Amino acid sequence: MLGQSFAVVDVAEMLGQPPVAVMPAVDDAMAAGILIAKGDVLSFRDTLAWRAVSDAIPEPVARALHLQFAEILLDRGSVLPAAEYLLKGAWRGDRRELSLLTSAAAELIQASPKTAADLAVRSLELTDAADPAWVERSLIATRSLAAARRFDEAVSITEASLSRPLTAAEQGEFRCGLASIYNMTGRPDRARTESEWVLARGDLPDRAHQEASRLLLRALAGLPDQQQAEDRAQAVLAARAERGAGEVTAAVTVLAGLRWAEGRVMEALRLYREAVSGEWLAASGTLRPLGAQLDLASRLIDIRELDEAKALVDAPVEDVSTVSVAESQTRPALLRARIHLAEGRLDLAADQARAALIDAPDADDCSYNVVARCLLGSIALRRGRQHECESWLEQVPAGLAGPDAGPLGVSRSTLAALAMEERDGPRAALQPIAWLYDQIRKFRWLLLSDPGVAPWLVRIALAAGDQRRAELANAEACELGRINGAFPAVAASGRHAAGLFSGQAEPLEDAVQTQPDVWARASAAEDLGVLLTTADHTGDAVARLEQAQDGYSQLGAMRDMARVRHRLRILGVVHRHWSPAQPGPADGLAGLTPTEAGIAELVARGLTNRQIADQAFVSTHTVAFHLRQIYRKLGVASRVELARLVLAAQRDAGAAGAANGHRPAS
Repeated sequence: MLGQSFAVVDVAEMLGQPPVAVMPAVDDAMAAGILIAKGDVLSFRDTLAWRAVSDAIPEPVARALHLQFAEILLDRGSVLPAAEYLLKGAWRGDRRELSLLTSAAAELIQASPKTAADLAVRSLELTDAADPAWVERSLIATRSLAAARRFDEAVSITEASLSRPLTAAEQGEFRCGLASIYNMTGRPDRARTESEWVLARGDLPDRAHQEASRLLLRALAGLPDQQQAEDRAQAVLAARAERGAGEVTAAVTVLAGLRWAEGRVMEALRLYREAVSGEWLAASGTLRPLGAQLDLASRLIDIRELDEAKALVDAPVEDVSTVSVAESQTRPALLRARIHLAEGRLDLAADQARAALIDAPDADDCSYNVVARCLLGSIALRRGRQHECESWLEQVPAGLAGPDAGPLGVSRSTLAALAMEERDGPRAALQPIAWLYDQIRKFRWLLLSDPGVAPWLVRIALAAGDQRRAELANAEACELGRINGAFPAVAASGRHAAGLFSGQAEPLEDAVQTQPDVWARASAAEDLGVLLTTADHTGDAVARLEQAQDGYSQLGAMRDMARVRHRLRILGVVHRHWSPAQPGPADGLAGLTPTEAGIAELVARGLTNRQIADQAFVSTHTVAFHLRQIYRKLGVASRVELARLVLAAQRDAGAAGAANGHRPAS
């Protein structure tokens, strides 16, 4: 019952005897070849023999033994290892054991949400509807399921619970839980409804009202009418002496977000820092709230103040009461992914983004999954993997598009436009984001989210021949740069956009000199090189393009490097664009250089040599050369054989990702 491998001390404790008392039986089993020693444990030599013995034990006896060992582990404080045995041993009607199951679930919500959810759901399944403990177990089940990102199950249990006779306090807890789930899954209107129900009840404790008020503030911040969020936050702060620390922190954080959306970076950062370490926190003995800490870190990443952002993300967690378990486990990974992406560590960025993906069947519309997949799409584009980017985009719900979908819809639409630009050119890419230009003031936060966004919006509109929209984006970028001159990334982004729009070298030169973000600086250098080329300053153009190439190279931006190589080639400067083979043996696809791997992937997608040449900014002769190298390394003789190898590798990678709880990227 202890498993195929087990410790002798566990056997002795189950029998209530000292270890020496069980040695004769152990010796006999080892002499018969049934057991063998494996390090610190004994193990059945044969899995089938172990199964035969364990399956022969009557189920009631097996359950009792599992529960006995679970209690031993719980007495040792080993809650997580005990979970397996609690699940195997619990049965309907045993109130003591079901209580153990429930207590273990409550204790594991933070440490192991998935295990907690399994325990809590099992406990609820085995509880009679008339049992007085049913409501408490339902509450723990909904909290555990939400922490494990099994949102639909959590909502289903909550709605079933609300259909029963409940006290006002119990209804308040369930409805606050619903509001939290709706906020996490991008349904602020429904979160608002649940929060306002709680606030309207005068027979609930202050704690419930404070939690509902915090959730309402977050919901209002996610709705189109931002004035309601402003009014609510100001009302809370006007009566801060009567409010809880968490409620005041939420109000200050909401105001910080509103100032950020208005483009007032200095004021927004002041408020975010106040939310992290305001005097009301010290006065109430409240620890630093994780939610505000991560919000501040996110804004600092936007403007490329990366050192301070890293310190906040990696700081010890003091108070998680202002975030859900899902947020406390997922947001830091997403922020680390963004930092790694900004610094060019693409492998680490992808690892962190995948770690943030929620492996639950009903979590597709969860905001963290959307952000993670958009990040993975951006990383794929930077590597020049168009098909992989499109695969990640396909995994974002189709309804998240356009201005009505909020920030997630904006992020998804801009990534889709970037991917479309790579495939079909600027005119096609402008279509899915045309509305963004027309409402650009409403989406100022997007121009602050990355110093390369504003120049890109100007560039794509100009390339598509849409002067009006280019002017709209430029005007907004310049205004943001003007009012935020103390922040180099924002100011340089405005100068970059101005140089593109005006066709003047001076603002572009200024952006190259002052932009702290490596990719945005390389982009400004590339745009300056293009401008100097048209002005017939070939020597200066080459210098700037080579500067851009160096910047992109630092970040592993393969697609951008290919584009700049093409520009240099036109000017008569030829750069080697394939990596030397690594010393030592290389097996299969892993032995290809990055350029060869990219061409192999395009072949697998069915592209011709001409189409591959267009995407890689090389000649068809160069594509043919690389294909010969690929065929030689892989021992194949045709495009069909190559495609089979690549697709098989992608399927294997997908299967490995699924085994780890993630969907394949391609």
